[in-house]
Amino acid sequence: MSFPQPPFSQIKARYLVLSTLLLGLAGSIAVVALNLTVLPQIDRDPLLVPVLYALIMGGLCGVGLWLGDRNRLSWPRLMGSWLTARGWRLQLLVIPTLLFSLGSFQVSFVALSWVMPDFVEQALQQDLFADTTDSAASWLYESLLTINVVLVAPITEEFIFRGLLLHRWGYKWTSTTAILASSILFGFLHTNVVGLTVFGIMMALLYCTTGSLWVPIVAHALNNLVVLLLSTVTSTESPDPASSLAEFQANWWMGLILMLVSAPVLIPFIWRHWPRGNELPYVTNRSRP
Repeated sequence: MSFPQPPFSQIKARYLVLSTLLLGLAGSIAVVALNLTVLPQIDRDPLLVPVLYALIMGGLCGVGLWLGDRNRLSWPRLMGSWLTARGWRLQLLVIPTLLFSLGSFQVSFVALSWVMPDFVEQALQQDLFADTTDSAASWLYESLLTINVVLVAPITEEFIFRGLLLHRWGYKWTSTTAILASSILFGFLHTNVVGLTVFGIMMALLYCTTGSLWVPIVAHALNNLVVLLLSTVTSTESPDPASSLAEFQANWWMGLILMLVSAPVLIPFIWRHWPRGNELPYVTNRSRP
């Protein structure tokens, strides 16, 4: 008698990585094509970016769903239950995680500014909320941006990194390797490598601790919402980028303080909740259909 193979023995991580690259390339080609043809002013049209982002992330989710259905993945086992009282209490960890991320961004980008000052200047001058002369277009852009940052990105990234990649690499190697590999990849796909790697580790441990993928999804959404609100409050485009960079470099100590304040909360949590065995949520949720 032959038994069906476990789902994560058949789901290949390279398909997800390749899909991400291809969808990103397709988005870039779409921008160039529209710029050369029907929308010659598209590089100044802010609506294109959030629309394409949503399409790319939706396509990536579609690939993940297709791979799961093809290999008979149990979605209730992967997702787990909705947030319990403990799951809501664990959302408080968003605060130290965000503080550490902000601090590591400050420290790492100050160090990077001595090597690549132009890159750091450009990053500091970026404004999430683009200026548009049309109030209706501005409202639509801000709405689409908020949906992408608070809903689309958390759901897609947690589904792919903590849902699929974590289990695939956990099945192939060990849970420790899977947590580290998926978190490091998550960090390298963002500009704040150190901060987002730690963020990925925290999200993975929230998932492993509760067995619910909704816990890191909600935590990720809350984190992004706070970052979005902070960007609207602190967004001031300086007429002199050089002075902004000098001020940023002079305040390197603020980033170090944020890291030192948050580390005593994050390190004990990581130590206590790091998986001692090799079982991940899909296995511990085996009682689900």
